[in-house]
Amino acid sequence: MDNQDFSKLTELWQEAKPSKQPAPQLAQLQKKQQRQRWFMLMNAGFELVVLLFVSYFWISESAAGAALPELLWLGFVTLWGWVLFVVISFSRWRSLQAIKSGALSHSITLHTKLLQQSMFRWRLSVAATALFTVVFVVFTLYQCGSESCSVTHWVRYTVAFAVLLLAMLYFEWRARGDRRACQELME
Repeated sequence: MDNQDFSKLTELWQEAKPSKQPAPQLAQLQKKQQRQRWFMLMNAGFELVVLLFVSYFWISESAAGAALPELLWLGFVTLWGWVLFVVISFSRWRSLQAIKSGALSHSITLHTKLLQQSMFRWRLSVAATALFTVVFVVFTLYQCGSESCSVTHWVRYTVAFAVLLLAMLYFEWRARGDRRACQELME
């Protein structure tokens, strides 16, 4: 091949239509991950404060001699929160370690792993919220079965149930978004 053939090949390559989606820009991905780092740290701090408050409330209610159903509910919420916090914190820690490393600016695979960690956290949130919702419904039915529930109680319980379902839908929507972004990076 001579130089003229190379120049024709170059022209042909430059005339080819670009793909529908441009290749991801590593600088944009890195900036997004740095911003996500601050959100993860802020969320972890907020969740820790809430868990400490719920734990304190459970201990104080136990010392005050609250009824067994309320203690069981508070105990479940406390245990559920701490277990979820620990598992999600380990996932966050892995993501933060990846963000902290200098390889982030060089590797699409690292960004893919970060997205996979994020998908794991969203899927875990869906499952944990579903478990919480089931226990909440059982507790509500027990409360209303053992005592007479007024219309205002039912309205509050229904609103709480609707909020939990909306949270699960939101978590699933975020997991799907991360899944699509991960697929785009892999292509």
